[in-house]
Amino acid sequence: SQPTAGKRPILQESGGLYGLKFDGVDDCMYTAAIDFSGTDKVSCWAGVTKVVDTAQIVAELSTNTNISDGAFFMLTGSDGGFIEAYTSLARGTASVTDGHGAGYAGVPAPDTATLTITHDISGDLSTIKRNGVAGTNGTTDKGAGNFGNYPMYIGSRAGTGFFFSGNLYPTIIAGALYDADTVGKMNQYVAKKTGVTL
Repeated sequence: SQPTAGKRPILQESGGLYGLKFDGVDDCMYTAAIDFSGTDKVSCWAGVTKVVDTAQIVAELSTNTNISDGAFFMLTGSDGGFIEAYTSLARGTASVTDGHGAGYAGVPAPDTATLTITHDISGDLSTIKRNGVAGTNGTTDKGAGNFGNYPMYIGSRAGTGFFFSGNLYPTIIAGALYDADTVGKMNQYVAKKTGVTL
């Protein structure tokens, strides 16, 4: 939700595809707390159009993954050594480092993509795929524990910075890892709703 009208992204339709357009200035949304404390594994699918390559938050569990144990984010733009990229970082109790993040670099804006992301705290692994093609995994020790019970911020970091500029299409986040068949079906669903051919 977003109670302030001027900060709401705009629902747009083009060619039968619906997406939320974020202005990169103050548009953002957030949820009530989502309880992921029963799991240390997360899967994410998102359809995204980025229009710039500065670091911008697409979605983040907690107000700031850098200081919140059991948190993660999805980001567009250059960050953590990944240039013109999509990245996603997660951690448990370990102090955050660039090695916690997975990235897919070398895709300058503007770009429309379907992202498939997984995080496994105990497995010390984060993965990312852009349009079904694997990027660079994050394999640094994530520490211990599960994900937390935090709000999900969409289009910014806690409504205060890293505002996203672009379109967000279907986004699915679940507290589990899935078999290859399920991952493929979800990826195809999001790609179809985003206008991406895999």
